[in-house]
Amino acid sequence: FMLTRYPLPSKDGYHTFLGPVFTALPELARYRWLITGWEGPTLPENAGPGRCLMDGDTLAALVTGEDPQWIWGCLLAFLPETPVEAILAHSIPNLETPAFWTAAELHHPLAVLELIAEDSSYSWLLTRSPLPEGHLPWL
Repeated sequence: FMLTRYPLPSKDGYHTFLGPVFTALPELARYRWLITGWEGPTLPENAGPGRCLMDGDTLAALVTGEDPQWIWGCLLAFLPETPVEAILAHSIPNLETPAFWTAAELHHPLAVLELIAEDSSYSWLLTRSPLPEGHLPWL
């Protein structure tokens, strides 16, 4: 497969607000999310140190309601039927390693897409296959 990267829009000059992504792609609410390496919103470390598992509806409500800025973070989306044990059985992405930023594939073999917030400067949507043209209104 080919990894497709989409830059995300800015809000007041900052690029790490995820509300517009969930508004443009409401189907993101159906996924189960593993969030690692985040700075920004207060989240529970309910899957181990530096790890948060969250259902898509909860994450969508957070990012479209409160719309906090994510300074850093890797948000991995999994099909809802993916067992938590299978998700946590693989290594968890570490944003502090150079290999994270040069990876040519998603950072978890079971993830279907990922959102990355990079130092308040950039946000990326990474997918295993291209989205239909016009799917992201800011492109």
